[in-house]
Amino acid sequence: MEIIGLERVVFIPSQNPPLKKENIAPASDRFRMVEIAVADNPRFMVSDIEARREGTSFTAHTILELRSQMPEGEFYFIMGMDTFLDLPCWHMPQSLMDETNPVVLLRPPFNADSVFNSPFIDTEQSINLDFTEGRVNVQLKNGRDLILLQIPPIDISSTMIRNHLKYGRSIKYLVPEAVEEYIQSEGCGYIKEV
Repeated sequence: MEIIGLERVVFIPSQNPPLKKENIAPASDRFRMVEIAVADNPRFMVSDIEARREGTSFTAHTILELRSQMPEGEFYFIMGMDTFLDLPCWHMPQSLMDETNPVVLLRPPFNADSVFNSPFIDTEQSINLDFTEGRVNVQLKNGRDLILLQIPPIDISSTMIRNHLKYGRSIKYLVPEAVEEYIQSEGCGYIKEV
């Protein structure tokens, strides 16, 4: 948010993500956990635009709906490199590239060179991958810029958290304390017998 100069960041938990079929908590629980996690930052918001939608949640539809509500808005789609490289498998991926400014966070095991594995990147360009200012712009084939951000590596994933819960291990310091309390009180579909 600071490096790009965003006014706010909106988190949008999905109702029914098409590429995740198992080990996923109900949308209402995921929405509530995100809401709890970001509650102390006034520039972070949570939207239920997808959580209240019936059927499969497609990010492209969400962006088009947001665009109709805020036609003059400038939208940035923040994701990890793993998600960016998987975008060609998503519904209407070109629409996402055309309607947003993609922001890709570098996190292990990917590095900045991984961006060239995407069909959306103009591979003819010469790029200086110097992150002195925290970001590097890479031109997409559609003429827009993709923003690469280098962030401190935090090796925590939802799979890790689910596995800790599944095997009765602590998730302290992996999630905010209030989220840990919510998971313990509600279960969220995470706590399963081994």
